[in-house]
Amino acid sequence: MKRTISMPHGSCNYRASVPGVIPNIGTENMQGNHTYTWQLYITTERKK
Repeated sequence: MKRTISMPHGSCNYRASVPGVIPNIGTENMQGNHTYTWQLYITTERKK
């Protein structure tokens, strides 16, 4: 899924989660008049 949103500059809190996966939670400082892209990749690996 791809989504484009507009948001003001400043601090942005994010959370990326998928069932069964530890969520990625954090904060990024966004600058005004910039374009950002963010992608989440989930890689599976068998436990040894």
